[in-house]
Amino acid sequence: MTRRIEWPVLLVLVAMVFNAIGLWPELQPGAPSQSDTAFHALMITQASAALASGSSVVDFWIRQLEFGFPQFLYYQHVPHLFVIGVHRLLGGSVEVLSVFHAVRWLLLVTFPLTVYWSARRLDLSAREAAVAAAASSLLSGDARFGLEYNSYIWRGFGMYTQLWAMHLSIIAAACVYRLMRDGTGYLRSIVVLIVLALSQLLYAYMIALTSVMLLVMGGAPGRWPIRAARLGMIGALSLLATTYMTVPFLSLNAYLSTFPDLPGATGGLSAISAGWASTSLLDHQRWPVLTVLLILGLVVAV
Repeated sequence: MTRRIEWPVLLVLVAMVFNAIGLWPELQPGAPSQSDTAFHALMITQASAALASGSSVVDFWIRQLEFGFPQFLYYQHVPHLFVIGVHRLLGGSVEVLSVFHAVRWLLLVTFPLTVYWSARRLDLSAREAAVAAAASSLLSGDARFGLEYNSYIWRGFGMYTQLWAMHLSIIAAACVYRLMRDGTGYLRSIVVLIVLALSQLLYAYMIALTSVMLLVMGGAPGRWPIRAARLGMIGALSLLATTYMTVPFLSLNAYLSTFPDLPGATGGLSAISAGWASTSLLDHQRWPVLTVLLILGLVVAV
């Protein structure tokens, strides 16, 4: 008996195939890297060399950075170590930077699948999850360093660690939601939170705030204590497991400084409000389709 593919699943597959074709140039091994991609490529090649020489891959010297710096001691490094791990599993038959490009391409292509799975775990219907998944690749935010693909591709900003966080943050929200509601998935939630923190600390911080919102909004106040206990346990274990990187990171005042006074960067609350009110937040240089859908969704929710 053949099983018919439902249209929500087909919609997600179509979005992924479209991404795979449109982003195929990202796989070109000979293309030079620019923006942050060059920075991450440097860290990957140097970490691979450190591992080959028997040095620690989380505390080694990168001489090309300024006068030299142990970058991985203070920086999120799981995305880079993953590339090196795949490179070693392949026996070194594929160049490490080719593995890097392939990982980036796969993360870009499979983002709709991550959105669909997470949305289903968040109790959205198959149709709602499929529409969210298909729309997730269409975000265009006028170079705001958000979830738009321009933040990650070669001609964009090359924010490799945030590309991992884009997936992990949505997965983490879904896992934490199910954990607090049902009391299941402790190990899965802890692993996802640890990998998220070691991939992008800022997104881990945002998920921590989101988890508190899920705690307060999810269910009657009488269940808050048990939900808070579940959240507190996975949060404490995740913090403990990541202290080897977060403590050195937070000990550097340079990482905690505010943004410099750049021209045009001091608009204050009015500039921020204008940015949120603009259709370019989701639909830069095109008809505001996603913006209209967002407004309709908020109206329906209220």
